[in-house]
Amino acid sequence: MYLMLALLLFSQAPSDSDIQLRDRLTTKYGGKLFTVRTTPSGTRLRFDADGKLLGTRLEGMFTLHGHIHVEAVNVRSERIEITGRRSFLSFNARSGKLEEYPTRQSFRLEFLRRSGVTPDTGIDAVLVPLEEVVKDLPPYWVRLVNGTPIRETITDPDTGETVPRASEAQNLTPVSIKRLSPEYPTDLNDYSISGSVVLRVIVDEKGKTKVVDIVTPMGFGLDQAAIDAVHRWEYEPAKRDGMPVKVYVRVQFNFSAPR
Repeated sequence: MYLMLALLLFSQAPSDSDIQLRDRLTTKYGGKLFTVRTTPSGTRLRFDADGKLLGTRLEGMFTLHGHIHVEAVNVRSERIEITGRRSFLSFNARSGKLEEYPTRQSFRLEFLRRSGVTPDTGIDAVLVPLEEVVKDLPPYWVRLVNGTPIRETITDPDTGETVPRASEAQNLTPVSIKRLSPEYPTDLNDYSISGSVVLRVIVDEKGKTKVVDIVTPMGFGLDQAAIDAVHRWEYEPAKRDGMPVKVYVRVQFNFSAPR
């Protein structure tokens, strides 16, 4: 019996190569903030050796989901475990940038191992620096991550044309037909986050909306909640000489934490 127990413990103990792998991965990832590519919701995620997400997860909100401050790396015979704390992204008005907002919530990632595949292959396909992941997102997120000042001139990202601001004085205002209020993210219920978000929104010749910038950001998923709501709004377009024209408007949302 004692012999069997000893053999079992020996089989579960990491080999020298696994210890070296753990130390190398800890040096590479430990103590740093990373974003899970595509920012899926959830804080316990499993991937195959190539970095493909196992199971079904909804795509989350960029400033709310998928950010982990790595604390430890454990190497098992069949998987790599990366654990840490969940982080949000919040807007720092002084720096003009989105910055890490650490939480106490645990975050765990598992990567299956496969013979012939270096563990870094799957992990690097999933965990990316913040500056890298925004390259696949709308330009306003790139601006807020880099701290670039807001542009005064508004251009349509699809056509490149300059878009005038709606003006009551010039009788150049779209008329709202359908408005939906944004939903307060349930992930924030324990954090009492309140504040305002201001967006710049193009209303095109068909009354469709397109968010082109975030004038007053907050982070915490609140900007995205506002954007998601606005993209479902509908307008009667502004008109000049009886013809519909494209304009932009400023829209403000006030968020209050639920009691």
